[in-house]
Amino acid sequence: MFELHQEDKFSHNESTPGRKDSDKKDECSLLTILRQFKVFLPPEHPNCLYKIATKDPVTDEIQVSMLNAKELGRQQMKELV
Repeated sequence: MFELHQEDKFSHNESTPGRKDSDKKDECSLLTILRQFKVFLPPEHPNCLYKIATKDPVTDEIQVSMLNAKELGRQQMKELV
C-alpha cells in the first residue's frame, strides 16, 4: 500500500533482518541461562500460583486477583463508566 521496503528510509531499524537475527540470538542466550538456573521448573506438585523466581507461593489475595483479572477488570470498567 505505501510501498515501504526493508531498505526504505521509512522502515524501522527493528524490522531489519540483521536486527531480527540479533534479537533471536539474545533471546536464546537468555532462555539458556534461565533454564540453567531452573527458573521455569515448578516446585513439587504446586497447588497454587507461585513466584517464578523464588518458587514461593503467592498470597491468596494475589492468587484470586490474578486468576480473576478479566472479570475484576470488567467490574472496574462498569463502575468507572
